[in-house]
Amino acid sequence: MLHGLLYGRPAPPRRERERIATPALVIAHTLDPLHAFADSEAVVRDLPNARLVKAHTFLEMRFAPGRLTAEVADFLEEVWAQPSERPGDRWAGA
Repeated sequence: MLHGLLYGRPAPPRRERERIATPALVIAHTLDPLHAFADSEAVVRDLPNARLVKAHTFLEMRFAPGRLTAEVADFLEEVWAQPSERPGDRWAGA
């Protein structure tokens, strides 16, 4: 990440992000001085299987994690309920 910030692009171009089918959960808040909330929204728009959860503050997960951990648990349950798309995945259904 730091290498990308200092020497080039920190993320793949949009065309490449649109081809990433892996489910992704993005947790962001509006007061982050390094990662603009609009960037999080853009990533979620670009990734076909992404979901955005807006945290109230960067400290929410540390001091009041209930709401966010419930979101993470729901996301994981949905992802794990989907059948594996990789042929020959020996861990599928295990």
